[in-house]
Amino acid sequence: MRPYLLFLVLPLLLLMACGGGDAPASQAGRTPAVAAATFPPTWTPAPSPTEPTPGPTETPSTTPLPGAELSPIEEGLRSIDEASTIRSYKMHIAQTITTLDGAGAVVEESITTRDLQVSREPAGRHMTIQTEITSSNSELAALLEAGVLGDYLLVEERAFSVEEGEWQETSLSNIEDHIQTPSFSDQTGSDPLPLDLSVMEFVGQEEINGRSTRHLRGDHGAALLSGMEGLTGQADVWVDEAEGFVVRYDATVTLQFSADSSSVSHTLIEFFDFNVPIDLTVPSVAPLLSNAEVAANLQSFLGFALPLAPDALFLQSSPTKFEVETNQPLSEVRTQVLAALASNGYILDEGEDLSGTGRTWRYVVHRGESYVYLLIFATEDGKSEILISATTASP
Repeated sequence: MRPYLLFLVLPLLLLMACGGGDAPASQAGRTPAVAAATFPPTWTPAPSPTEPTPGPTETPSTTPLPGAELSPIEEGLRSIDEASTIRSYKMHIAQTITTLDGAGAVVEESITTRDLQVSREPAGRHMTIQTEITSSNSELAALLEAGVLGDYLLVEERAFSVEEGEWQETSLSNIEDHIQTPSFSDQTGSDPLPLDLSVMEFVGQEEINGRSTRHLRGDHGAALLSGMEGLTGQADVWVDEAEGFVVRYDATVTLQFSADSSSVSHTLIEFFDFNVPIDLTVPSVAPLLSNAEVAANLQSFLGFALPLAPDALFLQSSPTKFEVETNQPLSEVRTQVLAALASNGYILDEGEDLSGTGRTWRYVVHRGESYVYLLIFATEDGKSEILISATTASP
């Protein structure tokens, strides 16, 4: 799951785990493709009291910016990573999601911040994510926190993450979703924040973080091309005049699940420190283990080899924490793993469908004094993943 999807999915997961309303059907898949957003010719700054009001025969100006054939906003939004004059930047995201019951009482709340530094020369990305979730389902909250919390670095085409306070080299696939920049322009559905400028009103021209921008405002449910029902609120967007990327995004949204449950979210995304040098260096770490070496370490940890397909991918973040990805269906993986654990002397202590839909299962097993925690779940692209870690005793 892309980390930015948690902007909308997190309250759904918590509500479903607590018996709340069903998620809208449109959230089950990717957003449908839509036409590129355009900058309507009727969006012009409101005249000031000292300026003459255009006559009825005058046409609002859509003259391209100097040196450009077409204004970037008229072409549609661009990702900051496509901006030709931006060689480095920083990004800060702050989001608070509060889930309420029918009486307006707080059921869950999450506070998440993401800080990203990006450099093109040398090419690299460094993302630090902090999150705190308060929920009546404390176990699921802890799992969601662990899913995004962390420190991730990509430099010199090598990937790293912080595990148990130390930098560890890992595979790019293990961190790539955590280090992405929301582009707001992806019309394929892979970016959960594509904006439709055509439904937003022009507020004015403003300088934000040293960039000349056009400030736009609109209904969030219409501006965000998500196809989600029950989504209301306001979004303010400041778009760079020279390059057409979002400099600031500020939105407050209410998602009404049912008469008894809703979620209120405030999200601020801001880009700054453009072209300020960023120091991204390779940390001192042990060499990255091969897939076969990690598989062998997991076999040693469990005392047997998991009966999975030969193309299974193995990752290790600490001596007692593993992740396995396989193309096998979830039902097959669960059956094989549980049977293998039982045949190798493990006793099942706990088992639970956390999602309520059969897509996320939690197990605690033990053999002797050794307790093992497993989370087995289906991914959005049809694969299955297994998270395996050690605990000192059954939770």
